[in-house]
Parts: sequence; C-alpha cells; structure tokens
Amino acid sequence: MSEELFKKKISKEEKLYEEAAGLQESVPCVLRFECAVQSLRGAADKFKKLASYKDSEIRMQQCLESAQRAEEKGGIEVYEAAVQMEKEAKCKSDYLEAIVNFKRVPESCGRSEEAAEHIRFCYDAIKKLQVRALRRRRGIAVLVFAVLIFCFVQSRAFPMAKGYVYRQMGEYEAAIHEFQAAEGLPYVQKLLLSSYNALGEELLEQGEKEQAFELFLKAKGNQQAEKHTAELEREFLADARQGDTVTFAQTEWNVLKREDQELLLLETQACDERVYSSKEKTAWKQSSVYSWLNKKYMDTRFTDAQQEMLLEQRADEEKESTPEYLFLLSREEYEACQSDITQIKENWWLRSEVTDDRKAEFVAADGQIGLADAAETACAVRTAVWITLQ
Repeated sequence: MSEELFKKKISKEEKLYEEAAGLQESVPCVLRFECAVQSLRGAADKFKKLASYKDSEIRMQQCLESAQRAEEKGGIEVYEAAVQMEKEAKCKSDYLEAIVNFKRVPESCGRSEEAAEHIRFCYDAIKKLQVRALRRRRGIAVLVFAVLIFCFVQSRAFPMAKGYVYRQMGEYEAAIHEFQAAEGLPYVQKLLLSSYNALGEELLEQGEKEQAFELFLKAKGNQQAEKHTAELEREFLADARQGDTVTFAQTEWNVLKREDQELLLLETQACDERVYSSKEKTAWKQSSVYSWLNKKYMDTRFTDAQQEMLLEQRADEEKESTPEYLFLLSREEYEACQSDITQIKENWWLRSEVTDDRKAEFVAADGQIGLADAAETACAVRTAVWITLQ
C-alpha cells in the first residue's frame, strides 16, 4: 500500500515537472516577448513548487534569468520599433500604433520614462493633426458656404429673401421692388400682391384713396385687396349721375340711369367682336353671346368682390340655368339713353327680339339701328350691367 502511494506521489511531481519543462521549451516559438516572459515565469513557479525534484531548482533559476533577459531585450526592441513608427507617422492611426508599443515597454529595460515622454509627444502630435484637420474642414465649409452665398446672391432667390425681410419690417415699397426682381419663383406672386395690398392700406389710412386704389388694382388676386377695390369703387361711384362717364372694374362706362343706389352702366368701348348666335334661333337667353357674357367674360372681367355688386336680371321668378348679370341693351333702352351713349366706329349688337329668328338688331356707327344675320355677321359687343352701391 505504501509503495502505491509513493508511485502516485512521484507521478504528480513528474507531471508538474513535464508541464514546467514544456513551458520553458516553448519560449522560442513565442513571438511577443511579453508572452515569452509570462511562459518563463510560469515555468519558474512550477519548478519552485517541485523544490529539489530532479533539476527543478536549476531550471527555475534558468527560467527567471531567461525571463529577465527576454523582458529587457524585448522591451528595447519594442521601444526602438515604436520610435521608428513615431518618426514615420503621418496620421492619427500611426501615432496610436506607436503609443500602443511605447506602453509595452517595461521598466526593467530602462526605457520606460523615455517611452512615457514619447507617448506624450504622440498625443500632442495627434492633437495638432486634429486641429489641422478641423481647420481644413472649416476652411472647406467656409469655401462651400461662400460659393453658396455667391450663387444665392446671383439668383432670384436673393431678392425674394430681401423682399421678405423688407415686408416683415413694413418697408413695402422696397419689398415690392425686390419681389418684382424675383418674379417667376414659387410664392413670390402671392408675396408681391400682399405687399401691394399692405402699402395700399397704409395710404388708405393716410387718406390717399386714389393712390391706394391704384395699388389695390395691382393686387388683383389678393382677396383683401379686391374687397378694398370694391369698397372704394362704391365710394367713387356714390355721386355718379346719368350722363357721366365712370370707371368700374378698370373699364370706362356710360352711366345711363340711376335709381336710388343702383346704376345702369354701358361700356364706352367694345369688349369683343362676335356673332350673335351660332344657333338657328336668336332668342337672347339662348344666344351664344348671352352665354359668353355671363360665364367666361364675367369671371375674367370682374373680381369676386365686384361680382357681388352686380345685380341679377330676372323677368320672372324662374331661375335661369345661367343667371343673367351682364346683358346687351334693348332697342328701347338704347333709344331712351342714346344721348348719353358714347358712339363707336363699329357696329354693335342689341338684344331685342325680332320677327325673323335668324336676324338680330345692331347699332351702326351713325347711331342708326339695323338688322344683320345673327350667325354670319360679327358685331362688337358692348356690355351693359346694373350695379348696386350698397
């Protein structure tokens, strides 16, 4: 029994001995000196545990000495390699690699303090590189920004931006000038019209009604300006009397009648030249000129606010499919108001019904009434309208 225990004890020591010897002998295959030093010191610890077993004490001493030499030699080699890296470094990653190697230098090689100095130098070099890179990026950014500013100043967007600033400051004349230079860009037209309206409102508050009115006309399309235009037109027309020539919807009109706050107006000039009707029948409300006046022409000539001043014409309580606001004078209306009507060189249509369905009446240049083929003859169209001043 004692012999078996002895053999078992011997086998454990032998096993430890072999492990230690294996670590010692593997050192030549290790590339990094730190690993070699670790292996040698690990082997020395194992030999130390074996005490006087075989040549463990001698091997322990050999391992410790070899570890010391490997650490000193490896430290110097790593230091020198790191110094070379530092000299050849061109970018941040090169300096970082050098720093990693300087940190590997052990105190035992006598170069640790120098390595610490080199580490500080590398960090300073990295900071300088970062500062230069930052300056370079800033310089590029400034250059790009300058190019963008130059392009912006040369474009129509620049006067648009200036106009917007002037508008916010209440400098509407300057804003209008800038917006005119930027016409064609999206949203500029809306800003231009609103500036005309704002400047007009300023003049209106100062009592400059005629100047304000001109600006409101330029702002056509701006809902508020169109309301101001209609209000001023009502005011300007308040004293109109039969026989006067007035302006309404940027057109000159003869005032043919006044009934309280309602005026019958006739354009002083023709607005178009058309056939009376393209149909066989020439009834006024079925004629093509009736449809044209009360659809296309009314929408293009009058703003929404001005259309609210137009009075619908109804002979009875039945509502027409196309409401009648604009019309031609009848023979009776023409003859009653002939002295107040500006004569023109063209022949112009009347709306009177005649016995021949293919004919329609017109007023000749000499003021006489004649008949013409409604579908074949083109005569001038002079719009008549009743408006309310209320």
